[in-house]
Amino acid sequence: MRWSSYLVIVSITFLLFSCKKAEGKAAVQKEVKLPKMEETFPFSEAEKIELISYPSRYSWDRDRENFDVIVEDKKLVIDTTYIKERIVLDKKLERDLFKAIHTDNPVTESAACFDPRHSILFYNKNSEIIAYIEICFMCGNYETSKNFTHGLMNVGSFWMIFKDAGIKYFKE
Repeated sequence: MRWSSYLVIVSITFLLFSCKKAEGKAAVQKEVKLPKMEETFPFSEAEKIELISYPSRYSWDRDRENFDVIVEDKKLVIDTTYIKERIVLDKKLERDLFKAIHTDNPVTESAACFDPRHSILFYNKNSEIIAYIEICFMCGNYETSKNFTHGLMNVGSFWMIFKDAGIKYFKE
């Protein structure tokens, strides 16, 4: 009888301390501060942010490895011929995008296909593209313009932003 009472007391004590440790970890994660959006490139210079969807880029854009190669008169430009959808983000979705880019919980699993069908374009006040993120939701990989500095991004959150914005074209 004494032995079973001892086990019950030890089990309850263990559970109490385990719960407190878990609460402490959750509190630490909540304290992680995001950089200020208005001070972080490209958000600091973006007048608008646009989401675009298109057929597999490698089926129609065989000459370029990524968007960064398309430079005309020192400006980034894209071939708009195959774009299926274009949506400009509202302020709430811009904030959600910023959080997905500067997450402390990135999704790091990915495959190797990289067959992009979606991009996020950042435009300055002169309507010039100043940065981009090109995304393949099939494999979870992304590429960014060379001037885009970031940590690991949460591509799953990008998918939700595209859905919430109203993008419907996700595959052929």
